Amino acid sequence: FGQSFAATLDFDQSTISLGVGDTVDVVVRVDAGSNQISSTDAYVIYDPNLLEAQAITPATFFPTVVNNITSGRLYIAGLVDDASSSKTGSGDVATITFKALATGSTTLIYFCDISVNESSKVIKNDIDATNVIVCGSNGSNTVTVGSSAPTTIPAPTVEPDSDGDGIPDSQD
Repeated sequence: FGQSFAATLDFDQSTISLGVGDTVDVVVRVDAGSNQISSTDAYVIYDPNLLEAQAITPATFFPTVVNNITSGRLYIAGLVDDASSSKTGSGDVATITFKALATGSTTLIYFCDISVNESSKVIKNDIDATNVIVCGSNGSNTVTVGSSAPTTIPAPTVEPDSDGDGIPDSQD
């Protein structure tokens, strides 16, 4: 019988647009597929010239979430506290708060290469701790940073001209 490789990582949205100086929250999600899983490692990479990761907040899917923020690369791990409480289905692992630094576009992707150790993984709750992630099926998120929102200039106040002579009533 074959192994069941069906787990993926995704974000809660696939595109985001924001202005320079704005912040946005992006949710990291895991989908275990048909597997019972014990942990996930998510390595998120992005352009540090456009975005700054300010915080990573644990979500509710895993009882323990640890993280490390470095410029252009984030590490988020979610894990169960014991093997008897493995997870199935899908859920939110953590929320990343990004601040937009400059105009441009970058894609948040999960670094995923099963030939290297520091790669995104979804670990099956089995004796071999089998990595069941399907790298090619992971989601991504394109972030477009525009210039900051334009300042709204109020429309000029027009005084009433009831007799239509072009002279405001207050001066008539």
